[in-house]
Amino acid sequence: MATSKKDLSFSVVNTGTAAETAIVLDGTGLRGIVAIDHNGSNNVTLCGSVDGTNYFVIETFTADTIKEITLCPYFKVNGAADTTMNDTIGSSTCTIFTNEALTRTPSGR
Repeated sequence: MATSKKDLSFSVVNTGTAAETAIVLDGTGLRGIVAIDHNGSNNVTLCGSVDGTNYFVIETFTADTIKEITLCPYFKVNGAADTTMNDTIGSSTCTIFTNEALTRTPSGR
C-alpha cells in the first residue's frame, strides 16, 4: 500500500449517539490540530481509541478552542465528560486537521 503525505481535515460529529471517523496512520506520535466551535450549553468531549472499541476521554472543551493533539486511529465526541457516547454536543462542532503520512484516506466506520 503506497504512502502519501496529504492534508486531511475531518469533522467528528454527534447527534445524540456517537459518530466515529477512522484514519490509518503511518507510525505513532503524529500530530494534528483540533478546532472546537462551542455553541450553546453543550460541551464537547473528545474521545480516542487505538482499537475502535475501547475509548478514553482526551479532553472536554467548554469554549471555542484550537489546540495541538496527538492523533489516534479513532475519535468520537460526546456531550458529557465520559465515554458513554449518548449525550449530544448540540450545534457545537469538532474538526481535526493534519498533514501527515497516511496509508489510505479516512473512512467512516
